[in-house]
Amino acid sequence: MIATDITIVSTYATDRIYDATGNWIWDQQGGPCLFIVDAMQHQRISYRTLTPAKKALVDIKLDKAGEIGTVKSIPAFEVDWSSITSPYLLISTLLDEISLIKIEMYNGKICLDVQGFVRKARSDDRTTWTMPHGLYENCFCLKATEEELEYMPSRFVEQQKQKLLVVTRGPRGVEYWEKGKHKEAFPKEIIACSETIGAGDTFFCKCGCWTIPERISGCSYKQQSAYDLCFSKKEISIHDLLALFADSLALDQSG
Repeated sequence: MIATDITIVSTYATDRIYDATGNWIWDQQGGPCLFIVDAMQHQRISYRTLTPAKKALVDIKLDKAGEIGTVKSIPAFEVDWSSITSPYLLISTLLDEISLIKIEMYNGKICLDVQGFVRKARSDDRTTWTMPHGLYENCFCLKATEEELEYMPSRFVEQQKQKLLVVTRGPRGVEYWEKGKHKEAFPKEIIACSETIGAGDTFFCKCGCWTIPERISGCSYKQQSAYDLCFSKKEISIHDLLALFADSLALDQSG
C-alpha cells in the first residue's frame, strides 16, 4: 500500500531542444513530473511518485511564438489505483500514457491537469476528451488552459465549477470558479524570459498543494511571498493564492 500525503502520477521525459530553424541545441531532462517534483521539494512537502519505467522522448522547437513540442515516444503506464492510500493525487501527463481506467477505485481527492489527455484528443482529431466516470466524483481541482477547456465535456465543466476549476491564461493570469463563484487573479508583473518550459507544471503543483483543504505535513510555510502571506494570516483565500501563483505564468518571451 502507498501511504503519504500526496501521490504524484506523472511522466518524466528527455527533451531535445531545437532552435527556430530546426537546429538541435541540446538535450535536457523534462516532462511534467520533473517540474512538479521540483516544486514539491521547494515547498518541502511529503510526496510519492508513480511514473512509467521509461522516460518519454519529446522534441521541443523554440521560437518567438513559444514552444512547439512533439512527443516522439512514450511508454504506457497502468496504475493500480486501489493501492494508493494517499488522500490526494496530482495527475499530469504528456499524452494519455497513464491509464485512468478504474480510477474510481481510488478513494481520495484528485487534482488533475488535463493538458496531456486533451493534447492526445486533439492529435486524434477528436473534439472532446472522453473522461472516465471516476473523475466526476473525485476531481476536486481541475487545471486547464482556455483552449483545453473546449475539449472538456460541458457537464463535467459545469460540475467542476462547483468545486474548483482553474483556467490559466498566460500573461493574463487565471480565471477560476470556486464553489460556483467566478473570479479572476492577475500577475503583478510580466517576466521576460527566453522560454517557458515547465511554467504550467510548476503552477499546477503549487495551485494543487495550496488549495488542499487540510495542511500537508512536512510543508514549510516560509517559502517565497505566498508562504510569507500564509504566515501572516490564519486563513488564506484561494484568490490570494492564485493571484500569487499567477506570477508563475506571467511570462513574456520577448526577453
